[in-house]
Amino acid sequence: MQWAVNHLGHFYLTYLLWPKLVNGTFYRVVNVSSRGHIQYIGFFHKIGIDFDNINFDKNYDRHLSYSRSKLYNVLFTRALASKIDKSKGVVVSVNPGVVRTDIIRELVGDGFKGKLLGILLKVVWPLFCLFTKSKQQGASTSLYALLSPQVKNGRYYTSCRVSPESKLVSP
Repeated sequence: MQWAVNHLGHFYLTYLLWPKLVNGTFYRVVNVSSRGHIQYIGFFHKIGIDFDNINFDKNYDRHLSYSRSKLYNVLFTRALASKIDKSKGVVVSVNPGVVRTDIIRELVGDGFKGKLLGILLKVVWPLFCLFTKSKQQGASTSLYALLSPQVKNGRYYTSCRVSPESKLVSP
């Protein structure tokens, strides 16, 4: 139920905070999504919503579940943005990119010392660092969405710019 954590958590937190947000002077809701909402790289899967298997009770695939959860985040953002008073708030979704977090460091650390995966990760780490973002770089788009007056309601941002969304989201 990865989609529950990755999407329902965003949805429920917004639901709990909503009365306080709309009674303030101006608010912003920033939902963290991923480029994974656009396409799932796989041979036999489509990223669309499978209403007959919404909970992945059959044929569970963690990558597809992740991609769908991020699609739900963007769809939720777009739906919420269409319902708000635009003079009082902004709702956007962001893609932080692939960020080198402590989770990756833990995989490379002592837990895998001497094991094949640990050795492989240590060899590949310098190359991985070339194609990923630091924590500060990963946070930049979220901060931009929170602070910039140029942010457009209902849009999806990557690298501090409006970015194309999945065809399932775009009108």
